[in-house]
Amino acid sequence: MKRILVTFLSISFFSIFYSVGQSNNFSRWSFTAEYVSTYFFGDMHPVFGGVIPSSISELNFGATAEYAFTPIWGLGVDLYNLPFSGKNEFASFKTKLVNTDIIGTVNITKWIFPKTNSKFAVNATLGVGFAVYTCKYKYPNPSSSTLEKTPHPIMVSTIPISLLFEYNVSNSVALGFRTHYRSFAGDNLEGVPYLNYKGVTNDYLGGFTLNVRYKLNALNKVHLRNINKSTYSPDTAYNNLEKRFNSQSRKLDSLLLALARDKMDTDGDGIPNSRDMELRTPKNTPVDCCGRAIKAPEAKKVVPEAKVIVPEVKVKTEPVAPIVNKPPTTLKVVPIVVKDALTNKVIVYDVVPPVYFETAKADIDSKARLVIAKVAARLKSDKTMTVEIRGFCDVAGSQAYNARLSQLRADNVKTLLVKEWRIPLSRVTSTGKGIVMDPPSVYPGNRRCDFFFNK
Repeated sequence: MKRILVTFLSISFFSIFYSVGQSNNFSRWSFTAEYVSTYFFGDMHPVFGGVIPSSISELNFGATAEYAFTPIWGLGVDLYNLPFSGKNEFASFKTKLVNTDIIGTVNITKWIFPKTNSKFAVNATLGVGFAVYTCKYKYPNPSSSTLEKTPHPIMVSTIPISLLFEYNVSNSVALGFRTHYRSFAGDNLEGVPYLNYKGVTNDYLGGFTLNVRYKLNALNKVHLRNINKSTYSPDTAYNNLEKRFNSQSRKLDSLLLALARDKMDTDGDGIPNSRDMELRTPKNTPVDCCGRAIKAPEAKKVVPEAKVIVPEVKVKTEPVAPIVNKPPTTLKVVPIVVKDALTNKVIVYDVVPPVYFETAKADIDSKARLVIAKVAARLKSDKTMTVEIRGFCDVAGSQAYNARLSQLRADNVKTLLVKEWRIPLSRVTSTGKGIVMDPPSVYPGNRRCDFFFNK
């Protein structure tokens, strides 16, 4: 009998867990915690006459795991701790019993009323399982005054029947009241197996439970316990998949529309509307990285110089050799050398102007190349001379952005000196200084690289 029960439970467990992966369209698992109140209706030995068994004072509890195949039918596994005891003035017993079963469930409400949407449901269960128990007992013995024995654990098969009244509080939680009847294939739960006593009926337990059911993953998927039989069909999975696809498709369309709106440039200034702080900038107006119009600096008033008339003087001139265009490497730059009296450090001032850049750019144009050619000529004329290139930016953009941009501008000038003019890398350094706050505006003169020579 034990081998048969173990084999049956093993096959049932395997069947339940195998079925989990067969369909992912619905949520099917539910778990129930129960408080159990039981009463022992055993056919007791005559020595226990007048004994009223009770389990009210004992800790009775149980748990059930159920897998729903349809909105009506399901299969579950339960486990209960069911101690009980009894005594009179001559005899007493105390039984500790643990019971497990495989149960089939049926939702009677949805079976009879397939289109109902009521939160109330009546469920019936029927199963088979086994119980393991031990018993301590004490009763009068003709040969001696009193006997007390604790037999080895005994296994006995059971058949549980129950009727469950349940109310769905939400999609995930349900509260219930269960009446149960549990029949045992034996008549010795009160602990007198060796007396060969056989009553009229087998022992059984009855009573009620208060339970809380949690339906797993019912918030993300439709749980079979929450739908009607009339709406459940083989096509339901396809319909649910189609609904999910349509929902995801609508979300994708919304994202694409938002992306298209983000890339729109209403005024055509090259700055998308999402970052444009001035959406109505006139056409061909210079703007900063935030789409704000750049105001050109006010032109300085130029005072015409007085014309000075110099009398013509005839000077004898010698024939001059023709001018030959030479590469920029031959440019002669006359530096101004100053020696610091305190540090004895030689400082070289040159007449090389800065290199200027466009807004938010680090590209080197033709004008900048001419300036860099002068710098190269100065370095080639004196092999002991070094140069520091310092990059600057205006106030448009963040501090971090302008720090990177100023360093990139200085690095581009350095790269041109090293690769095209063959200036040794050890004689050229580049440093990004970030934003120039004088003046604190988008003044074009702040977008530059300065050159500092040292010996």
